[in-house]
Parts: sequence; structure tokens; C-alpha cells
Amino acid sequence: MTAPAQNPAPRRLLTSGAVSLTGSAFAAGAALVLAIVVGRGLGTAGTGLFFQAVALFTVLAGILKLGTNSGLLRSLARSRALDSRTSETRVLWWATWPVLVVSVVVSVLLGALADPVARVLAGGGRVEDLADIIRLGAPFVAVAAVLGVLHTGVRMMRGVAAFTVLQNILVPVGRVAGVGLVVGLGWGVVHAFGAWLALLPLWLLVTLGVLVAPVRADLRARRAPTENGETFRSFWRFSGGRALGAAVEVSLEWADVIIVAALRPAHEVGIYAVATRAVRPGQIVDRALRIVVSPVIAHQLSLDDRESAAVLHTHATRALVLLSWPFYVSLIVMGPSVLQLFGPDFADGYPVLVVLSATFLVATVGGMLQSILLMGGRSSWQVYEKSAVLCASVVLNLLLVPRWGIMGAAAAFAVVVTLDTLAAATIVQRAIGVELRPLQVLPAGGLPIAVFGGGGLLALAVWGPEPAALLPFLAICLPVYGLSLWLLRRRLGIETLMGRGAHGASGGSSQPPAPGRGDTGPSHLRSE
Repeated sequence: MTAPAQNPAPRRLLTSGAVSLTGSAFAAGAALVLAIVVGRGLGTAGTGLFFQAVALFTVLAGILKLGTNSGLLRSLARSRALDSRTSETRVLWWATWPVLVVSVVVSVLLGALADPVARVLAGGGRVEDLADIIRLGAPFVAVAAVLGVLHTGVRMMRGVAAFTVLQNILVPVGRVAGVGLVVGLGWGVVHAFGAWLALLPLWLLVTLGVLVAPVRADLRARRAPTENGETFRSFWRFSGGRALGAAVEVSLEWADVIIVAALRPAHEVGIYAVATRAVRPGQIVDRALRIVVSPVIAHQLSLDDRESAAVLHTHATRALVLLSWPFYVSLIVMGPSVLQLFGPDFADGYPVLVVLSATFLVATVGGMLQSILLMGGRSSWQVYEKSAVLCASVVLNLLLVPRWGIMGAAAAFAVVVTLDTLAAATIVQRAIGVELRPLQVLPAGGLPIAVFGGGGLLALAVWGPEPAALLPFLAICLPVYGLSLWLLRRRLGIETLMGRGAHGASGGSSQPPAPGRGDTGPSHLRSE
């Protein structure tokens, strides 16, 4: 009897997840190296101004993409699923030219208004430097916005691997090399930020080159639109709605850094910025799991199979705890050693690092709530929820930062992330009907606490809170943890998760649709 052919779609999903995880891990590592280079080269004050500039630039570029990341993912995936024969090049052009026009206008205005903007956003003594940085970065805002659109085009038309190389490898490596060279030459923060921007035009040209082959093939196909095909109006009806959500999300990610920079001395800004950057690598597992799990959950919700979606999400959340808690626990225990990598003065940020890391420990137990909101068709609810959370973030930071400094910002962060998690969890359970089961997830956290918490305390007792203690700490804890995961793989549900990721969540015959050339699961961003 001939064995049935295996559906290749789940294998492609797992492959895409592995590629995404590798790229995200590389980008996170590069970001840490960049922060170390900046911290050691520019000191706490220079680091604060540098990351204030990065925050402003990132928020503007993210807003000016106008929601086209989600729009392109949805439109191209929908066209393939419905076989609508819509030209993918035409859809990419619809996404690109409005972003180009709007971002150029904003870049011109930003350059012209650099001085008044700097007076509003800069603390005492930094207005002139920030104004110079704003004028320097203004033209690159349009480049970055268009580049973001084209990167999504690469993801859909050339695949996850090409997208990962461009966005998560080439761009971070270029920034580390450029900033490292400038800092090594002893130049200041304005030149360092210029080096951070300098290669964006080159990556834009490279991205256009990568798109040449698929665009040429698409144009040669001479596809005639069908009745169910995408139009300019339908594309922007969706993307325009997503633009607000994307703007809220990117603003929420950087609002605390911008407010701290406007209200506190430069050295405090640098310490806070480094602490917030240090915790970010813990989120790479969440991003990679979303790519693997979200399309399956979307498939289950489309079949109204809430129970299978709940079971899969529980297993995925347990995996998220097992893979991300070691990082956060290590930061809590070994924080002084980690922060001294950036420079001796940054160790003062240890209390902030503890609060941020503990907050992410709690939020991780909620799982991939934002993805379920989108996959369950509650994107508008997500915008309302994120908007409320952003308002809370701004209000709390404005109230607490002047009184408590960067610890006030950390406290505001903890409250905001907790509110965000609770609000999203409520919507997922009551509106979408996917049951959350945190009591089935929490016991898994005992293993990373025992291994990395206990190992960290041992390392501190033997080697002290020095950066050199990190090497023996990792050399001991990582093998012990890996062996523990293997021995406890059945009790922890690791084998079950792998089976569900490979064969669909319900164990039935229905399979999620193949991801095609560009996996349509969420990207490295918050909920896309």
C-alpha cells in the first residue's frame, strides 16, 4: 500500500520559521553589539542622544510606511489564494508611490523645522546637537519608509530567506560597521548617527536589484485583472486602516525613550536606552513562533475550531516560556555583568533592567495575543486597544519620569505592558472565543528559573558581578538546560508542539494553505 504524500506546506512553514528565527537572532545580536560600541565609544550622555535620534527616526519611518506592510501581505496572499491574476508588480507600485510622496513631503518639513522640533524634544544643552541630527536624518526618512515597503515586496515575491538577508543581516551589519568605524576614529554622536544612516541608499538599490527578476517575470505574464482581483481603492481601504494601527504600535515601542530624552539629563537617557535595548533580544522567539503558528491558527479560526486553536496556542506559549525565560531570568540575576559590557557607568541601570525583564516574564505567559486578534478578524479592536495603551503610556511617563527619573519610566512600562496583555487577553477569550490556559503554561517556567537563576547566583558567588562571569555562567547553564529540555521533552509537551507544528493543530486531515513564495505569517514586527 502506497503511503500518502506528505503535504509540504507545514514543512515550508517550519522552514520559514527557522529562517526567521535565525535572522531575528542575528539582528538582535547585531543590535546589542551596536549598543555596546555606542556605549563604550560615546559614554552615557552620547548614547542617550544617539538613541533619542534612533527613536525619532524609527517612529517617523514606521508611521510613513502607512500600513503597507500588512496591506502587501494581505493583498498578494489573497490574490494567490483566489487566483485573481492581479499583477503583483502593480500592487507593489500602488503601495510604493503614495509612501514616497508623503514621506518626501514630511522629510522636507522635518528638515525645515529642525530647530523648533529640537527645542521641544531635547533636554537642556542638547538642542543644537539634536537639531543637527534632525537635519542630517530628514532626507533618509523617506528612503527608510520606501525601503520598508520594498522589503515587504521582497518577502512576498522572493521569499522569507531573501527578506531576512536584506533586513536582518545586511542592514544591521552595515550599521555596526559604520558606527564602529566612526566611534573608533573618535568622532562624535552626530557623525555616529550619520554612519547609522549612511548605507540606506545602498540597501535601497540592492533591494530594487533583488526585485528585478520577479517583477520582470510578473510583467511578462501579462495578467488581466479578474472580478475578485485587488484594486488601488481596495488596497488602500485596508492599508489605510492598518496605517493607524502600525503608527500606534511603533509609537508605543519608542514613546518612553522619547519622553525620557525630553525630560531627563543625557546620561540618564543613555542608561535607560541601553536597558531597553538589552531586553529586546528576548522577543525574537515570539516573532519566529508567530510565523510558524499564526497561519495555522488563522486556518483553525476560519473553520470555527476554537478548541484546536486554544490547544495550539497553549503549546506554543509553553515553548515561548521555555525559550525566552532563560534570557530574562539571566538578565535579572546577571544584570550588573551584562550592563558593564556597555561601559562601567551603565551598571546604574540595573534596577531598571530588573523591572523590564520581570515585566516581560509576565507578558510572555499571555502568548501571541496580538496575532490571534488579527487572525480572528479583530484588527479594529486591536487599534482601539493599542491606542488606549499608548495614551496610558504617555500619561504615565509624563507623570512619573519627572518625579522618579528612569525608574518612573520603568514603572510606567511595567504598568502599560501589563494593561496591554490583560486587555488583549480579555478580547481573545470573550470576543474571539479562544480559551487561554496560563495554569498549563506557568509550571514550565520553573525549569529556566532553576537552571539560570540558580546558575547565576552560583556564578556571582564565585566570580562576582564582572562581565567575565558571563562566559562560565553560559558555559555551564546552556548545556544543563539543553539536557533538561531533552530529558523532560514529553512532560513539557515539546514533542507535542513539534507534532502539531508539522501536522496541523487538530490532528485531522485538514491542512492550512501553503505559504507560497512569501510566507504570509506575521513578520518580525509586533503584530504583522
